[in-house]
Amino acid sequence: MQSAHKEASARPKLNRNISKLERKISLGVGGALLAGGLMSRSLTRGLLLAAVGAAAGYRGLTGHCHAYDMLGISTAREEDQGGITFEPEPEYEYPAKNQIDKDRVEKLTQAQVARGRDEEQARLIAAEEVKELRRREGRTKDEAEIIQEEFDRPQR
Repeated sequence: MQSAHKEASARPKLNRNISKLERKISLGVGGALLAGGLMSRSLTRGLLLAAVGAAAGYRGLTGHCHAYDMLGISTAREEDQGGITFEPEPEYEYPAKNQIDKDRVEKLTQAQVARGRDEEQARLIAAEEVKELRRREGRTKDEAEIIQEEFDRPQR
């Protein structure tokens, strides 16, 4: 067990020389190329794509680019020396700020939950359906807000 620890500490630690954004892009492109290479019908093309994808993935995982190292380039900032972090998803917002669309979202969400979807997925599907309904009705957000104002205005 100690020999594995010694081996790990004996490995040279690579300095990160690419930014977090470049790392994320390298991971995405590398994964896509690797998958494309593995699914390719041509052995030569598949191996080439898989190798390039693996290299890009390695670059993204380690944060180190050997070509940048040889050229003396670094796009990494001091805060890029840590691990990759992804920002949390923004909180759900209703597709319009009016009660009519909010009511539609709630009804459609309940219908999706009744079909067996979880609450969050049901709400996202319902929001997209309301956006599509609003688009088909030809209403913009401003028009929807005007409708809401008329809806909220006391009846005489």
